[in-house]
Amino acid sequence: CASSYSGGSAGGCAVPGYNWTASIEATGWLNHIRAILGTAVKVAQFAAVNGFPVLVHCSDGWDRTSQICALAQLLADPFFRTIEGF
Repeated sequence: CASSYSGGSAGGCAVPGYNWTASIEATGWLNHIRAILGTAVKVAQFAAVNGFPVLVHCSDGWDRTSQICALAQLLADPFFRTIEGF
């Protein structure tokens, strides 16, 4: 493509017959992200807001345990949601 942005297509270059958003949705990746974020919010609420101890364990062999714990820590500590904390 001649330009890096061609007015609305996600990648900058439209390919006839190719729907980028439908292709991403078909992978199930967005469902995975939604599940990770939703669980991280619950963990942060239980631990930081309610003061409950939380054990996170995902037994399917994916990296979900570390992803959930890292996001929950970021959600729970307001300092890390600032430019200075980042």
